[in-house]
Amino acid sequence: MMTSGTTSFPERLTKIDALTRPDHSHLVDEDECFFLGEYTARKGFSHSATNNLIINFKKPMDRKGTPQWKYKRQKIQQASSALFKALRGSNLRNFTFVPVPPSKQRADPLYDDRMEQMLRGFAELVFAEERYYPDIRELVTQNTS
Repeated sequence: MMTSGTTSFPERLTKIDALTRPDHSHLVDEDECFFLGEYTARKGFSHSATNNLIINFKKPMDRKGTPQWKYKRQKIQQASSALFKALRGSNLRNFTFVPVPPSKQRADPLYDDRMEQMLRGFAELVFAEERYYPDIRELVTQNTS
């Protein structure tokens, strides 16, 4: 049974603050970090909309070509849309978006460019509404898998 929490994904960013910063040991007081939705480990995809998105978004590349793959593609589009909705109305010309690389290097058959795909989808939504593309740069890469 799915609860109502599993059907809607947050549309606003949440800022990590003094109360939640201890949960993120690499952040210091000066860091400003925001997120959309909260993943709950070991609870499965039916636990929440965020869990559903993350589990399917991270579906491994060896599932490509299987019936499961459509869920990954859908969640990449949903993540693009969620980021767009959360940042709508912001002057995105002041930002650079950097996709976080996966654990595999680009030449690895299991390399997954889901973050790049998500940001490309986001950029298309920004362009459709604002008539410019946000700055997206691959500044971080994996040298080894």
